[in-house]
Amino acid sequence: MRVKVLCSFKALGVAQRDEKIGRLLTSSAAPNTETGAMFTELSRIASRILGRRCAAPPPLRKTPIKFVLARSRRLAYLQIPKVGCTSMRTALCFWARPDLTREQLLDRETFERHPEWNDMVPPEDPFVADCFRFTFVRHPCERFASFVRSKIAGRTTEQIRPRFRRLGLRAGMSLEEIFAAVEAAPRETLEWHVMPQSYFVFDGERPRVDFIGHLEQFEAGLDEIAARSGTRLEVQRLNATGCDPSVQLSPELKARLAKFYAEDFARFGYTP
Repeated sequence: MRVKVLCSFKALGVAQRDEKIGRLLTSSAAPNTETGAMFTELSRIASRILGRRCAAPPPLRKTPIKFVLARSRRLAYLQIPKVGCTSMRTALCFWARPDLTREQLLDRETFERHPEWNDMVPPEDPFVADCFRFTFVRHPCERFASFVRSKIAGRTTEQIRPRFRRLGLRAGMSLEEIFAAVEAAPRETLEWHVMPQSYFVFDGERPRVDFIGHLEQFEAGLDEIAARSGTRLEVQRLNATGCDPSVQLSPELKARLAKFYAEDFARFGYTP
């Protein structure tokens, strides 16, 4: 009986099968003796199929949070993209990878091809707690403009990286259209170049770092890190996007950015 039921049921098209499942599961009539076994078997199959279809989807993968370590100096840098991140990762590599030459580390293309050169760990790694932890933040509007200049502007759609295309970003989009795509994306899984900086820096109300510097006062921040950690970081200006006259934020767009990144403005002392 089971083989016949399975074969006849699987032979149905999707629409026919769904219709039959519905009839079986909503039928109020008790099966008679002849059809009782088939009814029971089909109900069991239908429940399994519907159970698979209605199962909860896998949880969305949250945007990763990573510290970059210089273990010999007990330094842990909380990286935030578009806030001097490449330069700071290189600076820690000077300490963490003495086997690499300055030429290797300061060649941006070479450095970007070797992410394994950085000793990167999640915030819960036990070693992080024993380090002087620091990061830098940036005015949210300037950070968004830097993202557009370095990742979207002047590129064809094919040249835009897939992770940005998954946000719906394409060549030729206006700044307003780019930001509308960012606004529409789920906040907890935003691509990390446009994720609010507060997401990285704070775990609830608790900061993940001992020191928060501002990119606008970068040298003063490096002085503070040296005074508190005993290590002077040599930071080169890498991956700078410069000025692109086509990337100018209108007052209306700045107002939208201020609303979207309101937590960043409040926590880090910036004004819209």
